[in-house]
Amino acid sequence: FLLTFLVIWFLLWLSPTSFLVMDLKSVLQTMLQLIALDYFWDTVSLTYLKWTMNIEAVWRLPERISRLNQLTQRGLFELSSMLD
Repeated sequence: FLLTFLVIWFLLWLSPTSFLVMDLKSVLQTMLQLIALDYFWDTVSLTYLKWTMNIEAVWRLPERISRLNQLTQRGLFELSSMLD
């Protein structure tokens, strides 16, 4: 929204009266296009972030399984030593 505001302000600063009278429709259209583009890039970046996090989680999965196995074996060893 900040980018949209700055673009509109710059265009109005260039020619305030003729721009307001003649091109109000194009200003609104440009503003909506910029908002849609901003929304699109937000969606793309969030999708990329989710995808990257999933890849990282899959990459670390063997490490986590190994750690879980170690904890389970240690727990079973301690339990068996308590029962003996």
